[in-house]
Amino acid sequence: MLPAPLTEMDRPSDGYTMIGLLDQKHWDDPIGEDPKAGTTEIWSFANTTGDVHPMHLHLVQFQVLNRQPFDTKTYLSTGKLNFTNIPIPPESSERPAWKDTIKTYAGYVTRVIARFDLPSGVVPTPGEEFRYV
Repeated sequence: MLPAPLTEMDRPSDGYTMIGLLDQKHWDDPIGEDPKAGTTEIWSFANTTGDVHPMHLHLVQFQVLNRQPFDTKTYLSTGKLNFTNIPIPPESSERPAWKDTIKTYAGYVTRVIARFDLPSGVVPTPGEEFRYV
């Protein structure tokens, strides 16, 4: 599965960044991910911008697995992910540590592993659905 691309929408008049987009989605677009309670998932973010961006997952703690540089132009034009060097480990302040926000560096795919648990004390009934933000 390809990583979700992090892109920016710039103002046409002067190129000022108006909004950052993840997988070309706006805040009010339909939900695109559906993690199940009790599962562990690996998510990847491909930062195609020229800036470092924070990435925050609501209600979930996660750990950085690694970061790996890639060819952003090829990825944006073809959707093909070409890595340009080997993965690098998490920074010393990120390991081993549970996070809810991390830095995604420009031109890198950042991989995280998250466990999607329900808050303590929640007792779901069969068929009940919950949503992560």
